[in-house]
Amino acid sequence: MDKFSPVYELLSELESVPLERFLYQAGARLGSQIKKMHDQKMTLHQSNGNGKAPDEPLFSCLCAHSVEIHGNIVDVEGLRPIDPREHSLRVRAADVQGVLGGVKTRNLFQSASMSLFYAFALAGKSLDNFSTIAAGIFHGYAGASEPADKERITAVVRQAADATGAGRADVKPAWPYDFTYKILEWMEQGMQG
Repeated sequence: MDKFSPVYELLSELESVPLERFLYQAGARLGSQIKKMHDQKMTLHQSNGNGKAPDEPLFSCLCAHSVEIHGNIVDVEGLRPIDPREHSLRVRAADVQGVLGGVKTRNLFQSASMSLFYAFALAGKSLDNFSTIAAGIFHGYAGASEPADKERITAVVRQAADATGAGRADVKPAWPYDFTYKILEWMEQGMQG
């Protein structure tokens, strides 16, 4: 799931599913699987420090290479129980961030594990495609089924993607960890505000 390529378009065509729907469904499947992992109090997060602040550098073994094109997690190396002393939202955001944007403003293994955001931006494809997958991930994670909830999540994700400045020549594209953390926090608070 790490590189936007003609494979997405080819599979959506072979499966007679419009590309936008194909991308959304892959994201929703992945978000749902991450949520089920977290509901079982499991994570692929590995801490790189002792702090509990939301912006602490962290790493998740879950990355775009761990996910096949339909959004199924295919590699769970590093899976472990969530330590009750860890900040739960921080840990959960790390797993989602590992796929979407790497680590904060960097990706610890950039050459081996490109984030979805960076891959889409580098491929010169519309950020709408990234936003479609990202919205699907957050929808799947939240279990959002109401159209109004889906619309609100999609609007927040698209606003965040626009705020990255991707597409401008003077900006290195990155999906910051705080975007992921704040979106999950907002969803947990009932999507208020």
